[in-house]
Amino acid sequence: MEPGRRDTARSRAIRALAWLSLALVSCLDASFLSAPSAVGPQGGAFTFAGGAVVLQVPPGAVAQPVGLSVEPARAFTPSELVVPGSVFELHPVGLRLAVPVSLSLRYRTSALPAIVDESELRVFRATGEGWVPVAGGAPAAAGGGTVTAPIDLLSVYGVRGVSVATVSVTPDTVAVASGEVAQLRATARDADGNTLPRRRITWSSSDPERVRVDATGLVLAQTGGAVITATSEGRSGSALVRVLPPPVKPFLEEDFSKYATTADLLANGPGLYLPSEDIRLDRIALDADVALGGARASMRYDFPDRSSDAGRCTDFSISRSLGFGRHTSEVWVEVWARFEDDFRTPAPSSWGCASSAAYKFVFGLVPTTNRFDLRGGVFGDRWDAGYPGNEDALLGVPSPFGSGFDGQWHVYRFHWKVSTTASSADGSYDLWMDGVPVARLDGRSMQDQSGAPVVLYGVALGRNINQGPDHLQSLWWGRIRAWDTNPGW
Repeated sequence: MEPGRRDTARSRAIRALAWLSLALVSCLDASFLSAPSAVGPQGGAFTFAGGAVVLQVPPGAVAQPVGLSVEPARAFTPSELVVPGSVFELHPVGLRLAVPVSLSLRYRTSALPAIVDESELRVFRATGEGWVPVAGGAPAAAGGGTVTAPIDLLSVYGVRGVSVATVSVTPDTVAVASGEVAQLRATARDADGNTLPRRRITWSSSDPERVRVDATGLVLAQTGGAVITATSEGRSGSALVRVLPPPVKPFLEEDFSKYATTADLLANGPGLYLPSEDIRLDRIALDADVALGGARASMRYDFPDRSSDAGRCTDFSISRSLGFGRHTSEVWVEVWARFEDDFRTPAPSSWGCASSAAYKFVFGLVPTTNRFDLRGGVFGDRWDAGYPGNEDALLGVPSPFGSGFDGQWHVYRFHWKVSTTASSADGSYDLWMDGVPVARLDGRSMQDQSGAPVVLYGVALGRNINQGPDHLQSLWWGRIRAWDTNPGW
């Protein structure tokens, strides 16, 4: 064979090998596609990807037979709101349908992103710029694992949480004394006004030298003022913080910064606590990982899992009490506290507990069998309150922050004033929650069982939970202060 002819044969062989390689690649690529299904003008129901994608095609959606197929999408804009494994490319891409087709996408509930509730899931279409919600799509049903929407274009679709449309901050204006703290709260909502409780919120201050804000919206004011902004997914809301002159100095203050260890705290070196009021000190700890504002630590109560306890429907108490150092007839008290977000007061219904599902939270101590009282949990987002002689005076006090069992700091403020004489109707009980006045009882007669007027000698930080709990749950005390003159509430 002539050299030129040998070169030609070699070239033919190389070209043939190249075509064979391309064919193999095409076959491998096609293996990712589900088997095509022909749909004609009569329509029909089609299932792909092992049931992950279902198309309900009504008559008239296509004018002539079309081969439908589906494959997992390979190129789309990443988003932490997308459920992994739920994005598919519908072929032929770009086909416009004359009548909307019902598209159902299945997802694994175990794959839900941490910041998305199942009720927020919708069908979205992937575009070169990002994701567009499909109009008319229905919310996912709890535990259903499927979302459905009408589509008129074959493209890339996936299951995704709705976007944040607005962020609001409450309160939107707050005045804080220098050196004081205040809690701001941000709420993210979608375009329909639905709350998106799991979305990440970032906080910032227009002047952090004057007013600082931490990752939870807790503000520490120094001087002047600042705008505090909460942002989620590019949407923002803000609040104006004004800093007032330093407040009236309290005669009692505890923020747990003076203790290095739990042993230091329980030793009561400064003499702030009343040993006769201590209950279950073994369930109390100094927690340096959770602190309020500029404090170094907090005091933590740990309520144990009582599922195996024969007395699980009876009281379980943990308590310490701060003494005022003297008897007084009128006092203003501030308590910062934080319940973990799975704190519960009712035991499981299967336990059959008949006791009240309440937690005895804060008491104003008087030397009688009664006291100033605040209890939480009985009504869910409501509280009970009362005074000596009538601890049930206020049942179901509406709370501006719900139950408060949300893993965030809340401030509870009290004004307690006892009667000047046993028969005098000049006692008072005032209650504020997160700066909002929620209860006011004036002109009350307060007396002990002998008919003598009562006096105040301290504040009890917690007492008993009446049922359970069925899991370990904690409560933190951040700062407690008391004044004998009005601090300006």
